[in-house]
Amino acid sequence: MSPRSRSDFFYADSSSILGVLAPRGFGKTLLITAMAHDEWRRANSAGTKAGDTFRIFHNGFLDPDWEGFFINGKKTDRIVEFGLEDVLHAVDRGDSSISNGLILIDEISSIQDNRYSSQAIGGILFSHFIIMIRKQGCSILWAGQQENTIENRLKSQCDIIGYLKANKHQRGKSVLINWVYQNGTYVYPGFKKTEIYKDLNKFWNAYDTFKMIKSESISKNELYQKKIEVQQEEIFDCVIKKLKKDKTEVISLIEVKKLINKELKIDWDLKKINENLMLMAEPISKSVFDFSVYV
Repeated sequence: MSPRSRSDFFYADSSSILGVLAPRGFGKTLLITAMAHDEWRRANSAGTKAGDTFRIFHNGFLDPDWEGFFINGKKTDRIVEFGLEDVLHAVDRGDSSISNGLILIDEISSIQDNRYSSQAIGGILFSHFIIMIRKQGCSILWAGQQENTIENRLKSQCDIIGYLKANKHQRGKSVLINWVYQNGTYVYPGFKKTEIYKDLNKFWNAYDTFKMIKSESISKNELYQKKIEVQQEEIFDCVIKKLKKDKTEVISLIEVKKLINKELKIDWDLKKINENLMLMAEPISKSVFDFSVYV
């Protein structure tokens, strides 16, 4: 069971989403590994229950046998690999074993499930997963290569984006990064800060550069048929467009039914609409949904 008390969360008051963008070979995997280790060390030296149960969740690239992750000289089971299957399970069940920790994602497009194209349900599920997981005491640190490959819903929820700069003479040893604070929106950047991270060579063995990021095999029962996936994406875009036009953040089940029937010629029953809206937004009552995170 996931912890429910705020005292069980190391990030009880400070969960955040940070992204690092850079072309291949600039050292972004090295950087996020080093940053994760800093958080690991900070949590385990806090002297609290939340710190002692803090975990790092990663999508298959960290080495749990690296001594830097050991506690009192012993390997721990708190460096945990996860994948898209875990995301689907969390959204489907409304709960997750992923809690109280840092979620570390290398090559973010892989966990967004780009195998199913930009119309896929994977993007919507992952976006909803982020909303859920922040309430589970988790922060997220991700790395990606190109800005145009990052899913729009993820962009809108980022607190800080870091743009890595090349450092040819110190490659693999230090990196320069410009952090841009997003002020709650990816569109209008705010405060900027430049930092240099040094002595990164000590983290070379903490991850496997050549390990293929695991591509989850998803059963047919875990994903909707392609037609439903496309319709779901269209419904989301249609709802967001209306909310922005009406300058509001909430919409009712009946309103959505009328909207998609008129604009998209989609005639779903209320139960099916409700099931899909639960994947897209926060329910604030049995028939009203809050899209404020996107609008």
